[in-house]
Amino acid sequence: MKYIKLYENIDDITELFKLCDDILNYVFPKLKQYYIESINTAQRNKKIKIFAKDTIIYLKNILNDNYIIDNYNKLVPFIHSDIRIYFSIKMGDNYGGSYHKEENVVIINLNDPNLNNEIYRYVNNYNFKINEQRMNNILSKFKLNLKGFLSHELQHGYDNFRSNGNFDNNTKAKLYLSKWDAKKQNFNQYKGGIDNLYLKLPHEIWARFTEYISNTNISNISFYQFVIDFKKNYPGYNIINNKTKKRLLKELYKYYYQNQK
Repeated sequence: MKYIKLYENIDDITELFKLCDDILNYVFPKLKQYYIESINTAQRNKKIKIFAKDTIIYLKNILNDNYIIDNYNKLVPFIHSDIRIYFSIKMGDNYGGSYHKEENVVIINLNDPNLNNEIYRYVNNYNFKINEQRMNNILSKFKLNLKGFLSHELQHGYDNFRSNGNFDNNTKAKLYLSKWDAKKQNFNQYKGGIDNLYLKLPHEIWARFTEYISNTNISNISFYQFVIDFKKNYPGYNIINNKTKKRLLKELYKYYYQNQK
């Protein structure tokens, strides 16, 4: 099928951030209660290992159940698609997320070493009981990090939806996949260039942009500083072409001034 070139749209991304907040607000009370129960049980039984439940949710069910679908406009058709969010804890998995096009599922791995270390600290201290306030404090920073991962992978899901499955069907993506297959056979030969190929993929450029600004507080900085920070910290900014840089900076400008209070 023919590749459909997608352009950045800050109106879409603003709704996408709202969507991330609604998803996390739905999931975290359930996750928090499970952790509290697990820690208290582990303390009683003097066991130091706990495992959280895997949680699979359909996006449309979250929003319909909570009557917040009316807060969306451009993303409504995407929300009503069959995309799923899978929150998983599997020991040994890398912390982060991924989007699986064939299954139309976003996987967010909750196995964050910092979170686990904090939780195990409570498990090992039998005299220091966990409660909701303490669990809120533990999860607050973790939740901010998750929003970045979730926004990145949801951007892939949304791009897949609006391109009818062709968001990654282009020459650059095919080249990257061929190199990736070769890298698995001979890592040292292809180690140098494959990361740059990844950073230049059109759909990854936009997903990283989404992730970057989802974790950025613009309330107390000037636009000038916002741009300086973006150029310095956006992964791969120094290797993408000038035309792409101009597009990203244009959307950065729109995002900044639309979200100033």
